[in-house]
Parts: sequence; structure tokens; C-alpha cells
Amino acid sequence: MVAHNDRHPKEQQQRGGTKGQNEETQHQHQPQRMVKRRFTSEQLAH
Repeated sequence: MVAHNDRHPKEQQQRGGTKGQNEETQHQHQPQRMVKRRFTSEQLAH
């Protein structure tokens, strides 16, 4: 049980780290996409 408890936190930390990274990447990519879309919309409007 001790080993299991020791392993669990590590797995959780790794999972959280990946999740955080994924969220950051998505957050960074989304705004760029929106900006691009807006830019195209403005160009089309012009």
C-alpha cells in the first residue's frame, strides 16, 4: 500500500502537468485563430 500511495501522487502530478500544458497550448492557439478569423472578416468587409 505504501508503494501504491507513493506512486499515486506522481501519476496525478504528471497528469496535472500534461493537462496544464494542453490547456496553455489551446489557450494560446485559440486567440490566434480568433484574430485570424477577425482579420479575414475585416478583409471581407472591406
